[in-house]
Amino acid sequence: MGAKQKKPAAWLQRLINLCFDSVSLTATGHVGWRYKSPRGNKKVHKLCIYPMPVEIAYGKDDGSIMLPGFVFKCCDLLKKVKNSCIMFTSLPDNEILAIVGHFEDKLIDIEIMTKPFPDEQPSGVRDSKGFHARLP
Repeated sequence: MGAKQKKPAAWLQRLINLCFDSVSLTATGHVGWRYKSPRGNKKVHKLCIYPMPVEIAYGKDDGSIMLPGFVFKCCDLLKKVKNSCIMFTSLPDNEILAIVGHFEDKLIDIEIMTKPFPDEQPSGVRDSKGFHARLP
């Protein structure tokens, strides 16, 4: 989970699980998420999925932050998101694959990001003995 968020509603947890099942990290780490509920006259529920940063704690890279790469397989997700549209955006500081459609009668915008939000803290530390998660 990214930035402090309360426990998600059941439908949102199902969507998060579906997204997480579609992500395979290529290095040790975690996947994060942030949710933004509809506000005002907007009816779109926005869910962002991204790799969590990991702090390196050994060797010449001691103290640096790495981002685990990942593979996103969207076939199962697209079967569950009805009337979906896929868009890719390349920004100067991030690349985003957006899937817009309906999930359990809710209009959703899922953004799969190649980088986390700038304020995201490392999810753990990788040292010479392996990966150690940071508990909230």
